[in-house]
Amino acid sequence: MGTVSASFLIPIHDANIVATMLTYHIPALLTHNPTDFARFSSLITVLPLATTAP
Repeated sequence: MGTVSASFLIPIHDANIVATMLTYHIPALLTHNPTDFARFSSLITVLPLATTAP
């Protein structure tokens, strides 16, 4: 059996979110974790949520 490189691992939750977005024609995602979705930037628009100090 072969080995799997860590560079090919995709968090399944992130992939499920993107798959749902594509199914329902949702073009953009607002997230506090834009780096988690950077690999999907050819499929969706990833917009970082700005945080404000109290």
